[in-house]
Amino acid sequence: METLSVNIITKNEESNIKRCLDSVSWTNEIIIIDSGSTDSTISICKEYTNNIYIEEWSNYAEQRNKALKKSTCDWILVIDADEELTEDLIREIRSLLNSGATNAGYMISMKNYIGDQWLKSKRFTPNYQLRLFKREGAYFHGAVHERVNINGEIGMLKGVINHFTYKDLHDYLFKVNKYTTLEIQGKKVPKFLLYHLLVRPMLKFIHEYFFKKGYRNGWLGLTSSIFLVLYDYLIVAKLLERENLK
Repeated sequence: METLSVNIITKNEESNIKRCLDSVSWTNEIIIIDSGSTDSTISICKEYTNNIYIEEWSNYAEQRNKALKKSTCDWILVIDADEELTEDLIREIRSLLNSGATNAGYMISMKNYIGDQWLKSKRFTPNYQLRLFKREGAYFHGAVHERVNINGEIGMLKGVINHFTYKDLHDYLFKVNKYTTLEIQGKKVPKFLLYHLLVRPMLKFIHEYFFKKGYRNGWLGLTSSIFLVLYDYLIVAKLLERENLK
């Protein structure tokens, strides 16, 4: 039977981390890379693992790579503190480890939530991500929306990861602001500003709400579609703000 390391990066996740760790407590190794939690995150993690490392924040890819370097098992499972493995997925992963996987990595679908409401639009469901892969030769790149490079073929699993993406709309807006600030690093103000500030947002809304079927979630789907438009708009607006402050 091959072995499995779970990699988690954390900071002030006391409201989420126990649920996450409960779902992966059966694995061979849990690696926590924490960037300076000031709540009870660390004490909760200590109930599940001794492999807890305090590392200064650099970016998402670097934090993931730090976890990879600390891992010793054959396989890596990447999971965030606000996620949990479903029972079907646990059985599927265990079967792979027992029987010998034929691929170097596996895509897993994310089931995303705002509060207790499952987001049913095609933007969020299915949302496949490469989360299970062989450790040898793997590395992450990308400061915000990090991606992992692996050597070999990639398969797909049927089980899902529950992702409690946003606690509520306040949390959603907070993260939109946080991630757009991170994403402008290294970017320049785009050409054709009128298009990016007026035309593109309207096209984006039509795409998200109608073609991606955001309407499936009623008023929450409408709000989510607007927030997705806001995300792209804020990137351009923050680039302009930074340019004007020089």
